[in-house]
Amino acid sequence: MEKLNILLVLRWMFFISIACSEFSRDLIASELDKNFNISRGINLSRIFAYPDKNGSLYKWPPFFNEKNLRFSDAEIVKLKDVGFDFVRLSVDPGPYIYFDRYDDILYSELFDFINRLRRHGFVVIVDSHPATYSSNWKSNDILWNEIKFKSYLHYLSKIASRISDMDEGGVILQLMNEPQGECSASLIENDWRIKQKILFDELRKKWSNLPIAVSGTCWSSIDGLLLLDPRDFDKNTFYDFHFYDPYVFTHQSIIWTKSPISGIFGLSYPYNHGNKKSTLDSSRFEFENNERSRIGQISPLSFTEIESVVDKYYLIDKPELSYINSRFKKISDWSIRYSVPKRNIILGEFGAVKTTYTIADGSRRRWLYDVRTVAEKNHIAWALWDYGYLFGLLQAEQGKEYDMDTLISLGLISKD
Repeated sequence: MEKLNILLVLRWMFFISIACSEFSRDLIASELDKNFNISRGINLSRIFAYPDKNGSLYKWPPFFNEKNLRFSDAEIVKLKDVGFDFVRLSVDPGPYIYFDRYDDILYSELFDFINRLRRHGFVVIVDSHPATYSSNWKSNDILWNEIKFKSYLHYLSKIASRISDMDEGGVILQLMNEPQGECSASLIENDWRIKQKILFDELRKKWSNLPIAVSGTCWSSIDGLLLLDPRDFDKNTFYDFHFYDPYVFTHQSIIWTKSPISGIFGLSYPYNHGNKKSTLDSSRFEFENNERSRIGQISPLSFTEIESVVDKYYLIDKPELSYINSRFKKISDWSIRYSVPKRNIILGEFGAVKTTYTIADGSRRRWLYDVRTVAEKNHIAWALWDYGYLFGLLQAEQGKEYDMDTLISLGLISKD
């Protein structure tokens, strides 16, 4: 009889422990709901990124050059008033690691700004954003060098510690922006999915409830997200992906894209709002008259390639709303398969370049509208790339007036 009573008590304790565990998980989920109820975001990429440099060396102080924005409280309020509720804040890790002995100054400046955003009601994603320009701290430098990787973990740990010390939460740490262009690295031990798991596990040893955003390979695209196994992570994890699809449309004519995309002008979205002839005519005009052709960035050979890409766009790919829907359906299927709540999935970047052609025929506006509404239909929070002019919110390179077409596309103001 005594043995039976002991068994009953043990059984009762077992069920109580399960119930407590479930309650704890539900409590964490409710805290996520409360602190991270987000829907519409903006990337701020020129405050703590694009540091001042001399060659590959950083100057001190690193974030006070002509490329860096200064952001007043009035400008923060303006973002809030127009309807944004979260900010994805780009932070270049290079200067924080390079100026390790001055790191208190740099981290204080960073968290002063984060606290200002929080006081105005913004959720903040600290987007660790390695350089894509001349630097010794590009993503490949970090992932393929063990000493630099350890330094990078140390830098993330310092940010994690400061986030954990904040009273009200509302801040997410993203482990790395667009860490790997390839979907799989040539050496598996250097693959982002392996390295990301190491970073995640190391941070979790000390900060079990820290909100962390992870991302996939393939430039953090949908394809990269689908390669992630959420069972490697936990309920305090967010999943970031980016959407620049079709890339030839979103990045047409940009000087730093590779040929032939840099030489294409006037692709329309959806495809049936334009035609091959008008795009080739625009591209040929730019090819013959644009300064880039004279300095060798667009070569005569490129135009043959341009014709091929334009052919494929209008005659084979035919991008339109149904294509975007099909891409986002892959995310929904993935979230169902792994029981990932939609509130934990974030479209961290999307945007399309402003050109004379895409603005004039409304293509950029239509593409932004379609991507935004498809994301919302799938209950996925989104963040525009970015605050600046070329892809984003501002009307001109100089000044801080918002572009009305962009606001309409994002559903932040009505057409009337």
